[in-house]
Amino acid sequence: IANHKARILNEDLVKEADLIFAMAPEHIDYVRYTYPKYYDKIYLLKRFGREEEPLDDDTIHDPIGGDKDRYRKCFKILKFETHRIAKLLFKD
Repeated sequence: IANHKARILNEDLVKEADLIFAMAPEHIDYVRYTYPKYYDKIYLLKRFGREEEPLDDDTIHDPIGGDKDRYRKCFKILKFETHRIAKLLFKD
């Protein structure tokens, strides 16, 4: 991950992806509006695989501008959710 570089989302990235996960509903709305033909591969990270479960908050709040604790909290949520989803996608 040390060599990872953020990229601006574009149609080639969306087309190439099997799944696209967003942290907030407004991100979903933007990507689905901008790339409507890929609607079915775009999901809210905390909702994926638990569409029927009630959640207190299905948004992962962006830590930008926050203190270290806010970044740590966001990291823990992302780690938990990505591990949860990996288990769903790669179960035997």
